[in-house]
Amino acid sequence: MVTVPISYDAVNARDRALVGVAALDPALSAARKGDAVKVSPNASPITDIQEEIGLILSQRTGRRQLGQLERHSSRPVNRIVIERIEEYYARLQDAPSQDDLLTLVEKLIAFEDIADDQQFGSNESKTAREKALNDIREVLKQSGASNRQQYMLLQGARMHFEGKSSRSGLPSLLEEAADRFFDKKMVNGVRADYAMLPHAQKAEGRLGTRADILRAQYSNMIDGGMKIAKLYAALLKNCKILDFDTLSEVFLKAAGDDLATVAGRTDRTVLRGLMNQLSCLKTLRTALEGCAELIGQVEDMFPGFADPLEDDTEDRSKGGSKDGSDGGSEDGPKDDAEDSSQVGSERAGELLADLLNFCAKNAPSHGDGRKLVRRFEGETTPAKALVVYCNGLIALHKNLDDRIFPSNSARLQQTTELLTVSGEYVEIEESEEAARWRDLFTQALGH
Repeated sequence: MVTVPISYDAVNARDRALVGVAALDPALSAARKGDAVKVSPNASPITDIQEEIGLILSQRTGRRQLGQLERHSSRPVNRIVIERIEEYYARLQDAPSQDDLLTLVEKLIAFEDIADDQQFGSNESKTAREKALNDIREVLKQSGASNRQQYMLLQGARMHFEGKSSRSGLPSLLEEAADRFFDKKMVNGVRADYAMLPHAQKAEGRLGTRADILRAQYSNMIDGGMKIAKLYAALLKNCKILDFDTLSEVFLKAAGDDLATVAGRTDRTVLRGLMNQLSCLKTLRTALEGCAELIGQVEDMFPGFADPLEDDTEDRSKGGSKDGSDGGSEDGPKDDAEDSSQVGSERAGELLADLLNFCAKNAPSHGDGRKLVRRFEGETTPAKALVVYCNGLIALHKNLDDRIFPSNSARLQQTTELLTVSGEYVEIEESEEAARWRDLFTQALGH
């Protein structure tokens, strides 16, 4: 494929894109067009995730490749542009041929003058730009490719002309054509295939899930995502191993590859949805860690607390008490630390699912609050352990991210319900403690 030498302006622009700056800072693309840029003094709540994606992008490039850009002439830059397009097509199983792309590029050269005039503020009429967009659509149809392949051809052409000159207006015109003529769902499917599938295939074993499931979830993220409780339920259902470190790593790498490929204006429209869902993953990871820590602390104080329960567990808060002591289960701590840790991890995942469903309710019932405790209410679980657990649960609920709750008033009602449930177990503990002292006193009198 014949390529056009790229100016050093383009090199500098590409350097910034490769290390993640252009992809994450809309001000850069505005500055290249001479637009006024306003910078907010307030830090963005998604800054940490932006930095992580920027790091992923910089890792994709590497110092050696950036060194080639600084030391050599335009020839290595041409090679980088070619490799970028080749990598994009190599990841897509139904990608068009390089010959088809070359044919399209040769036809699109005729639109450069119109695009450049519009770029730099000429008096070219809006009608001329509309005609150019429609002509581009006709050129794509003439390729004979499927609708999905036409989009891929347009993206390859955009990369080519971006590499040709950072001052060209044609990439912006092609981006506008992509936004106008292609279905959003289809576009997101192509992006998910390119960005997620390679990373998902590598992580299948670690997460115990199929690559196509992670690909579908990434496509959903680009398309606007889902609420945090539903996101967790989907992950819990589809991933046998709920490793949020691995999940976050996979999605961050996919987002880095995605944002390094698509154009600036598209970045800004998609970035918010991606950041929201990636932030949800971080929130879920933090919440899961909190659940695991709570269960671990109670398990240390009352060994056997996290053990799975029998199906016929009695509901103690609705009447009656059972024998128990301020110690733990007669079985004592587990001999196999690894099995105990796995059980605790599974219980933490189950608790988080219940907790997220509880937090999503605007007006939780008493039964909703009781459900958070019932799964640990075993025949041999002392009431004191449940009181400790309830107190920790209230603290955990208080520290959860605001995005988990539908409103502040809902959060307040949930807290009130948890305090009510905790009070019930305090009464049970006091009753059991009084019964224990009576037994001790009776035994002492008998001697």
